[in-house]
Amino acid sequence: MNQLDDVTLHQQRERLIQRLEEQTLVSPTYSGVEEKEIVLTVRGVREAHKWSESFCVVLGRTGRDDRYPLDMDLTIYGAFDRGISRRHARLHVENNQLWVTDLGSTNGTFINDQRLTPHIPTLITLNDDLRLSSLGIKLSFQ
Repeated sequence: MNQLDDVTLHQQRERLIQRLEEQTLVSPTYSGVEEKEIVLTVRGVREAHKWSESFCVVLGRTGRDDRYPLDMDLTIYGAFDRGISRRHARLHVENNQLWVTDLGSTNGTFINDQRLTPHIPTLITLNDDLRLSSLGIKLSFQ
């Protein structure tokens, strides 16, 4: 490989990294005291959560025993009939990026129809489709 090939490969790599960074669900820059929020939309209902490095939301459904703490109870969206586990998935922020982790759910967590490996955090980008079992969740900023 010659020096020109190395430069071309480096430029292509840098362009790819830039495109991936633009697509990554990263907090928008705000000035002043405006609050940043991430909005989860489930079956047309929007729920906003404050964006911060400590952001962490456990998604699931209630059951006979409420020993599992949830931050977002999906029961009202037909979670039981849609195959949502009691502690199905977790959304969290790390390094100003949003990640999803399947918590060992029975019917899986999916990004763009790819089933996630349980207990392995996976990065979510702006254009990704998030689905817990058969329940879709749209992510956006406000």
